[in-house]
Amino acid sequence: MPMPSSFRCATAKKTVGGQCGQAPRRFYDQRPRRIRDLSCGHKRVYLEFNVRRVDCWRRGAVKTEHLECLPESPSYTQRFAYFVAARCHDTPVKVVAEEVQLDWHTVKELDKLYMLEQLRHAPASNPTAIGIDEISMGHGHPYRIVVSDLLEGRPIWFGSLDRSVASLDLFYAWLSPEKSTEIRLAVLNMWTAFRSSTLKPQNAPQATILYDKVHVLRHLQDAMDKVRKHEYARLARPGRRFIKGQRFAPLGAKARVACAHSLHAHTHTRPLAKCNESGNQCEQRSLAASRDRRALDAALSNESLFSLSVPSV
Repeated sequence: MPMPSSFRCATAKKTVGGQCGQAPRRFYDQRPRRIRDLSCGHKRVYLEFNVRRVDCWRRGAVKTEHLECLPESPSYTQRFAYFVAARCHDTPVKVVAEEVQLDWHTVKELDKLYMLEQLRHAPASNPTAIGIDEISMGHGHPYRIVVSDLLEGRPIWFGSLDRSVASLDLFYAWLSPEKSTEIRLAVLNMWTAFRSSTLKPQNAPQATILYDKVHVLRHLQDAMDKVRKHEYARLARPGRRFIKGQRFAPLGAKARVACAHSLHAHTHTRPLAKCNESGNQCEQRSLAASRDRRALDAALSNESLFSLSVPSV
């Protein structure tokens, strides 16, 4: 009686070398291995099996066979590695390491394998609007450049050794000149090397450069700080109370700033508003007085001219 199809064994696969990908006629030896798989509830699951080694005549060395269920890390199954890396997508590495009871560096390596697999399956990028920025890699200010596709909302390139013009030229060389000519917008911070590399004739000179508002506001804030410090040093002690505590007022939300500058909202703005009101009244009175003085002078000059033109009787 034939065995039901649900109980039939899978088709035997040949032993394939881990690096050359060739299937030799015989294997060299086999060794036991114990790897971790997905947990069942609160119980850990381990798989124990024999792994073969083959004598690769192409490389002249003994290599471990290639197994589809194992990633580059030989101590965990591929589905366990993807499970851990998927948890790192929205959870800190430290929390995931405590959850699966692994070392922090082990979880980080599994996360890197997952990201490499995502990059391998990512579609080819053809951006028309890009964002260029740098991230710090640790102490000593070593930087790496990150280029993102703003329309798709995903990074498309990461690399270089610093944030120089030559480093960003590597991105445009990777993108190819044909795709670089289709870039219409490049959002940058105010780093000169990014602008110089983007506007090169062989890169993307047709792209419109747009500086992000965070860096623009930073320069504006620095200029306002210089004026604020100069005025604070120039004023006497009673006048300094109008400047103190107002450094970050322009960076707040519009509704919050409007509320803070109302007459009954902030203790610092009340006397300032009163001074402005009294100053405006004084200015209006002085302008009115100056107008009256000019009118009087004009009238007197006209009267003197009239008296000179009419002879006395």
